[in-house]
Amino acid sequence: MKKYMYLIVLCLITSLLSGCIDRPSKEEIGRLVRENEKTLRMSIQNNDYEAALEIPGIQEMKLRKGIPFFYCGGAGFGPSTAYFGFYYSENDQRLNFMPAYELMPFGEGWEAKQEHPGDNRCYTERILPQFFYLEEFY
Repeated sequence: MKKYMYLIVLCLITSLLSGCIDRPSKEEIGRLVRENEKTLRMSIQNNDYEAALEIPGIQEMKLRKGIPFFYCGGAGFGPSTAYFGFYYSENDQRLNFMPAYELMPFGEGWEAKQEHPGDNRCYTERILPQFFYLEEFY
């Protein structure tokens, strides 16, 4: 009987944890922005995000220091959290959401990361003029 109870608890924990993972790929987010560019630009221009929030793949929009950030997924909880999405930069400049660390060229974009003792990291890459992919790890 204890074996079955253990198995049930293990299955329950596994199913709960799988609900904590929603990680769209960089390519999926890039495609979402390219396919919905007109709607996104109109939403930003009019400061009305209702139409943008109806786009499948966009879960929420937050203004971060006045910058529209579109959240498309994440994974983890507590001190091991990741966020994935994109932001709009009116002046077409990449932004550093971890200003304590310098953005450095990395891959096809730029990365800011905390050295020891920590693992916080931010990566950004241009999708289209004024639109940038963003992933953050805390």
